[in-house]
Amino acid sequence: MRNTEFRIIDTISRGLGNPISISGLTEEIKARYGSAYYANIYNALTSLKDENIIQIERQGNTSIPLLNFTNYLLPDLLIEMELQKKREFLDKWPEAQILFASLDDAFSNLPFIKSIILIDPIHNMKLNRAELLIITDSKDEANRDKTRNIMHAIKAHNYIRIEHLIISEGELINFLKCSEKNPIKGMLSNKIALHLPQNFWTMIRNAYVHGMRIKFDIEQTNPSKLRDGDLTYNLARFGYKELGPEIRQGKDISIEYIIASILLGEDERRIAAIPILLAKDKANYGLLAFLSQKYGFAERLLGILTLLTGIRPSRELDETIASLKEAGITPIRPDESHMKKALRLYGIRAN
Repeated sequence: MRNTEFRIIDTISRGLGNPISISGLTEEIKARYGSAYYANIYNALTSLKDENIIQIERQGNTSIPLLNFTNYLLPDLLIEMELQKKREFLDKWPEAQILFASLDDAFSNLPFIKSIILIDPIHNMKLNRAELLIITDSKDEANRDKTRNIMHAIKAHNYIRIEHLIISEGELINFLKCSEKNPIKGMLSNKIALHLPQNFWTMIRNAYVHGMRIKFDIEQTNPSKLRDGDLTYNLARFGYKELGPEIRQGKDISIEYIIASILLGEDERRIAAIPILLAKDKANYGLLAFLSQKYGFAERLLGILTLLTGIRPSRELDETIASLKEAGITPIRPDESHMKKALRLYGIRAN
């Protein structure tokens, strides 16, 4: 793949579902790679269009380049892009080869593993850490247990701090097609598909071919930066109405981001609302645990989840509590009387 074409495909793939003009694409490439010229980008796009890799849509007077997922061979080009990103990353961080080799050795013969994604690789490597999204073919409990055990062994033998999230293919696609802002969309804006990249891009292509509107957020959202108005709006959307604040239309944000934002703050009334949110709405506990370790609120989350076992017990909840304890997290117990009072006000029985 030629250099300019690689940069075009990489930049468009990072922002799937976010239309960008040719001028905007040129500026994005310039910001990411240091240089870009409109004429060169235009000529390369024309070649990619002739090869049926890119399609150009007109929106008013603006031309929007998009990946042509109806082209059966497009995933092959995206796989080449992932391999090139992997090579360039290892050129800069050769010590990561130990981790990559461990992952390949451990997961290469497990048919239920669809792909493994390295999230925000350069930023995390500078912090001597790695974040992994492990995609499985289903939510099979035995396979998830096996994956957790393998990751526990890998973490014990690597000097890099490793955080991982196990998610099924169905869960992944549901997050990506959801209209809410959610963490999974942000994770995929800056990633390397390390293991079985062909499976990852085939999943995305199949979703597009079946009419699903897949979207990656252009960058990850820090939950501590969510607007207070959006918090109030989404709390009401999830069934918890605060006294006092006027509720105005805001951005739809996932329950995992909302809970993370609350636990990064000090509003005890909102913290007391978390068991209500979890009892009323289905959250992904694994994703919550992943966010809690990434942003540093794992102790508070574990205390609340432990309380929740007496209200809405589930295997997923028990697994999440066990994984946090296994990571050495000590729970910070919440004000149980305050929380149970709030639960009763919402008609939720607490033991």
